[in-house]
Amino acid sequence: MARTYVGKDETKNTFQKAVEGESELRGKAVVEYNSALGIKKYRYLYNAWTASRAAALPCCYDISNATYPGGVVVTQPTTGNLGHFAGVHAESVTSGAWGWVQVEGYHSAVPTRTYGSTSGTAAAALDYLSTPETGVDALCCKSATICVTATGCPVTLGMGYAIRLASQQSHGTSTTTSAAAVYIHGFIVP
Repeated sequence: MARTYVGKDETKNTFQKAVEGESELRGKAVVEYNSALGIKKYRYLYNAWTASRAAALPCCYDISNATYPGGVVVTQPTTGNLGHFAGVHAESVTSGAWGWVQVEGYHSAVPTRTYGSTSGTAAAALDYLSTPETGVDALCCKSATICVTATGCPVTLGMGYAIRLASQQSHGTSTTTSAAAVYIHGFIVP
């Protein structure tokens, strides 16, 4: 079946949807190359979370989903899936709908959380980031001196991760986030 271009439209900076045969896209990947930003990979995944998800919010695979098995379902980070970081939503997607998720490459503005507790120490560039505790819509630094278990950061880094590309000052509260440039590498990259 012949297809028209389905993927990111750089002139509009939005994603186009397939009108016919959208079911053929489920779980599929699109690779985008930009001479300044490198390669980015996206997958068309199902949002199983009970609420809509905004662009740039992190998501994790729901490996145990029986409706759509095979690593095509994402949800908000929860206790059971923190080690299955998928990437970040490339567009806003409603609950129970399919949408594009960036699973690899550079992203200029992902919500991150750097809570320095009493140290106030800035997070360094090239820190590994991972999904935070259940229900937090930001990536968290892995450094034990910046984010510690008591402030909600995980103690293990799963197979998926992101890397902070610039230093970031710590916040005075554990719930404050900032948009940061990161390199994303999801748990399942096609």
